[in-house]
Amino acid sequence: MSFVVGADLYDRFMGRYSVPLAPLFADFASVCAVDPSDPFVVAEQLPFGDDEFDASLAQLVVHFMKDPVVGLREMARVTSSTGVVAACVWDHEGGKGPLSLF
Repeated sequence: MSFVVGADLYDRFMGRYSVPLAPLFADFASVCAVDPSDPFVVAEQLPFGDDEFDASLAQLVVHFMKDPVVGLREMARVTSSTGVVAACVWDHEGGKGPLSLF
């Protein structure tokens, strides 16, 4: 899977619930966005200082990171020690991913 695709292809791959999930997840926090696409900043090297945010959230991206542990550590680095680091992904292992019906 490449991130250098149009939004319609991404939506089709991630499933019909990715679009309604986004605003709910974003409403949970103030948002600065980072995209892991090659033309954008890589999630494993966030362009922010230490302890800069009260929360760092990753929606439907951790399983695409080259090194998820490094990416999650970066999220923790830019989040204050009293902040929240949260991520959500589909339950692929439990057979509940967006493509499980196919």
